Amino acid sequence: MRKILIITLLVIFLVTNIKIAKNSYASFTHPNLNETIYPSLNIITLDRGSQIIKYVTFYNNTRAPIAIKVYAQNFGTVGLNGNISFFVDKSRLASASWFSFPNLNYAVPPKGTIDVPIEIKVPKDATPGGHYVTVFFQSLNTEKLNSNVGVISRLGSLFFITIGGNINYNSRINNISIKTNTLHFSNFYFPLFNIPTINTETVIQNLGNTYINEHGYLSVKSSGKSKNFNLPVHLILQNEKRILDKNIAYNFNIGSYTISSTLLYGYNQRSKIIKNIYIIPIYLIILLTFLIGFCILVLVKNKHLLSVGFNLILEKVNHEIKRYKKTSS
Repeated sequence: MRKILIITLLVIFLVTNIKIAKNSYASFTHPNLNETIYPSLNIITLDRGSQIIKYVTFYNNTRAPIAIKVYAQNFGTVGLNGNISFFVDKSRLASASWFSFPNLNYAVPPKGTIDVPIEIKVPKDATPGGHYVTVFFQSLNTEKLNSNVGVISRLGSLFFITIGGNINYNSRINNISIKTNTLHFSNFYFPLFNIPTINTETVIQNLGNTYINEHGYLSVKSSGKSKNFNLPVHLILQNEKRILDKNIAYNFNIGSYTISSTLLYGYNQRSKIIKNIYIIPIYLIILLTFLIGFCILVLVKNKHLLSVGFNLILEKVNHEIKRYKKTSS
C-alpha cells in the first residue's frame, strides 16, 4: 500500500505542470488533458492601493463535465536555468494574498468555457517593483492511469505585476565562458587544425527590483571582421541569475579572436563583457618544433658553420660598440 501511494504522489508531481507563454495573448493547453486557459501570462502595472479585476478563461475541450478549484500561489525561479518554484508566504504583504475569488470551485460543462474573475487588491504599503503570482486551475477529477495510480492536473496563469514607484532596472553580465572539447589552457586553445563551432555560456544577473525582458547578442571579431549571433530571449526576475547557452558556428582558425556579449534591457540600457581567445593549431606547433629541431641539429653537426656564425655575431657586436663610441665622442 505504501509503495502504491509513493508511486501515485510521484506521478501527480510529474504531471502537474505550468508553462510560461511567449506573450500575454497566448493560451496554454495541458499536454495530457484537453483543457486550456487564456491568457496564460498576464503582465500588469499597478499603483499601491489600487484594485482591479482580471478574467482568465478556462476551456473544457472534453465531452465530460469538469470540476475545478482556483487558488493563488507565489512563485519565483531557482537555479541558472530559471526553473519555476512555488512557495507559500503567509505574511500580509505576500503577493498571493492580494488575490481573491468570488468562488473557489467551478463546474465546467462539456465543451464549455467559464470566465473566472480574479480580484487583485494592492495594499498601500506594497513594495515597488516586481511581484509574481500564479493562479492555479486544479481539476478535482482524478484521471486513472491504471488501477493503482491516479493523476490530478492543474493549469497555471502567471501574473507578472509591477508596482509603480522607484523602479530600478539594473543588470550585468557576470561571465562568458566557452565550452569545447578542444585542448586548452586559460584563453589559449589548441585544436588539431581549427574549431568549426563553440558553445558559449553567458551568465546574467538581474540587480534591479523588477523583472527584465532580456535580449542581446554575441559578437565575434577577428582581423577587422565581425559577426553577430542573437542570444535567447528570457524574462529574468530580480535577484535571479540566468545562464544563456549559444552555439556559434564560426571557423576559428589560427589567430586571436574577441568574443563579446551584449545585453539590452530596461529603457535602452545595456551591459557588455569581452573575452579574448587565441587559437594555435597543433599542426603548427608540430611544424615549428620540427623546424627548430632541424636547425639545431644542422648547427650541432656542422661545427664549422656554427663557428662562422658565432664569429659573424661577434664582429657585428664589436662594430656596433665602436660606432657607439665614435657617436658618443
